[in-house]
Amino acid sequence: MNAEKEKEFIKLIDEAARFCEVYLNYKPATVAGYRRAWLNILDFMTIYGLDSLDKESQIKFWDKFKYSKQGKTRHYSWDTKYVIQRAYKMLVSYYETKAIPERFFDVPDEETFIEPFATYCNDYFQYLSLKLRRSSITVSAYKHSLHQFLRYLEKEKIDEIEKLDIAVILNYIISLTPETGVTPTLQIGHIRGFMKFLHYIGITENDISAQMPHCKRIVQPKLPSTYSTDEIKKVISSMRRITSIEKRNYAIVLMIARLGIRVSDVAGLKFGNILWKENKIKFFQYKTGSPIELPILADVGNAIIDYLRNGRPISDDAHVFLMERNIVPMNRTAISNVVRKAFQESGITTKGKHYGPHALRHSLSSRMLENNTSMPIITEVLGHDNAETTKYYLRIDLKSMSNCMLEVLETNSNFYKKMKEEYHVYVQ
Repeated sequence: MNAEKEKEFIKLIDEAARFCEVYLNYKPATVAGYRRAWLNILDFMTIYGLDSLDKESQIKFWDKFKYSKQGKTRHYSWDTKYVIQRAYKMLVSYYETKAIPERFFDVPDEETFIEPFATYCNDYFQYLSLKLRRSSITVSAYKHSLHQFLRYLEKEKIDEIEKLDIAVILNYIISLTPETGVTPTLQIGHIRGFMKFLHYIGITENDISAQMPHCKRIVQPKLPSTYSTDEIKKVISSMRRITSIEKRNYAIVLMIARLGIRVSDVAGLKFGNILWKENKIKFFQYKTGSPIELPILADVGNAIIDYLRNGRPISDDAHVFLMERNIVPMNRTAISNVVRKAFQESGITTKGKHYGPHALRHSLSSRMLENNTSMPIITEVLGHDNAETTKYYLRIDLKSMSNCMLEVLETNSNFYKKMKEEYHVYVQ
């Protein structure tokens, strides 16, 4: 690699590092770690005479890096190799698109899936994305799991759908030792979904998913973090509204706090969703796909108008909220960071509690419960599919729960004496 190419590469590293720090909100230590990995990549490419990140050089890089342990290059530990592989993919992503995904999964391309399963896998991923409206992150997780499973089938020479039965799947699950680095719970769930899909489209005669074992995962649900009315007012009132970014951030926090809109829906909000004449906001929710209709409260409407007139960058993009520098729609991470920053700068106590967008939604539902708002209305405002989901929020209605408390009856002192004697006998 000549001096000019090396200078261009270092400039690319600087730009990628800045993107991670500004737009992905990576900590300085994390960015520094990736910068070291990128410089290692530069050294590696120099050794093997690679001078770009085009497709041909990428193939050569992976071919050489895979066997670097046996070659003359420095010895990389397993952890270092993983970081470098991840860092390389991030750098390639920035080189090609001038952006790096919020979460970067090491997911194989669809072309690497073996036949005859490859076609069905691609159909299944489209089904997850379009029909079930699963996020790209969730679909990536399914891709990773099924790729592991299909590698096992290839090893066992299972090259026909007819050879795939419950015994093959059970043997695969048994093979998932801790050394494989694969979580059995996720694998079972992802494979079950794929088997159910194959039966659904008529590829398999029997529904193998019904025969698969269930791996019960017990998770103790935590109480949602909530804040009082005064605390939420303090968060909102402490926000400055002078600069264009401050006007945008104020409108975002106010929409979530007053209307309970999810982060994904705030990010996807477009001008067509705001019906000023009807005084309503209408949109299809990203998470559920269901329509929702909310009123434009006076303070929310004024905040949006102030941003549109005096803060929003000039752009033909239909999205309401835009990033200030590169003038693209805000993503969920950026909006979540806006809310967290508002909590942190407000001065209220957040120790031991979450202080993101969900905390604003939980606090809104808590206030509605305390004001004896009916369950159907809360369900509609929060955009839940049914009241069962909304009942989760009943656990934060401490005011109503206090009315259900039972009086503790006095206990005879002889009771404690008797218990002490029995305990003494038991421990002996």
